[in-house]
Amino acid sequence: MAKKKLISEPASYKGLKILSIISPLRDYKLAYFINRDTSLNLVRKDDLPVFAEKEGKIITYPFLSFADTSQRVHYYLVGNNHTGGKMCPDLKQADFLLFMISPYETAPSDDLFNAIKAISGVQLVQNADPLKIKNLEGLMSDLELHMVGIK
Repeated sequence: MAKKKLISEPASYKGLKILSIISPLRDYKLAYFINRDTSLNLVRKDDLPVFAEKEGKIITYPFLSFADTSQRVHYYLVGNNHTGGKMCPDLKQADFLLFMISPYETAPSDDLFNAIKAISGVQLVQNADPLKIKNLEGLMSDLELHMVGIK
């Protein structure tokens, strides 16, 4: 019998943009520089628990967030590295992922992209294609559940 596989629907996340960031900086230091050089105010929250299917256990990742109520955009900076494995194996080079969630289909501003790129210690910033992330549905579910639990 053929195996059935769940296919995620990234089209349901029309307002989702993801920047992958390669940097040896610690999460709090990267957040400090992003806050200093942009209009964001990322704040440390409880670590994001993500269910790792291969290991069959929950692994936590550094998590910072900011809600821009005037633009209706939520920003989530999440570390991609853990000794137990990558949160997003499809973006294995990325050390951090910056999720930008909005009800509108908007591209991340060039100012934000360039400000992060100009930070000393950031080696590379690039747009990540949500269609190429196989575990996107699980990541988004874990993120939404975590945000409900924080409030």
